[in-house]
Amino acid sequence: MKKVLALELVILVSLVLGSIWTEGEISEYLHIAWLLWSVLTVRPSISFGNLQNFKSGWLMFGVALAACIALLIAGALCGTMRDWGRLNAFHYFPLAVLQQFIALIYIAPRLEILFGERGVIVLGTVIFGAIHLPNIPLTLFTLAGGAWFFWVFTKYRNFYVNAFSHFILGSSLSWAFATKLGHMTIGKQYMAFYLNP
Repeated sequence: MKKVLALELVILVSLVLGSIWTEGEISEYLHIAWLLWSVLTVRPSISFGNLQNFKSGWLMFGVALAACIALLIAGALCGTMRDWGRLNAFHYFPLAVLQQFIALIYIAPRLEILFGERGVIVLGTVIFGAIHLPNIPLTLFTLAGGAWFFWVFTKYRNFYVNAFSHFILGSSLSWAFATKLGHMTIGKQYMAFYLNP
């Protein structure tokens, strides 16, 4: 069973990285492939254990909200705030939920079976950060956020608050520092942004 879970995980991460580092039709096909792969190989018995621990969610939401306020204040003080009208935060909401689904419902349970709770936090954070390369500033934020999300998930198993917290943190980061973070792009898009400004 562990070999199958490891193989499923390697295939998913490979498809995600392939979709990020290719362009055009190949990238689109790989996006569809990893979405289908994640849905078809999700294992409810290991993925949907205790997901309704809402009491713990309030603490996490409070920390995420405080971080959002700090990011927005820092962006205002640095003069890097994006025009509020230019960002459609609700476009980001499904992406944030999808990223948390992949990280917490798909990757975390497999890592926990393969490597234990510490493995979830360490390896999950590394995978989550690596997906955001080569955008180093965004990757650093992602590593910090990934460690927090994976730790909270292993402790409280609260997917819903993690997903909403990801949405408000990512939106705040984008509003506050998008121009300093390569416009939040990753992979091939980030390279194209900096090689052809």
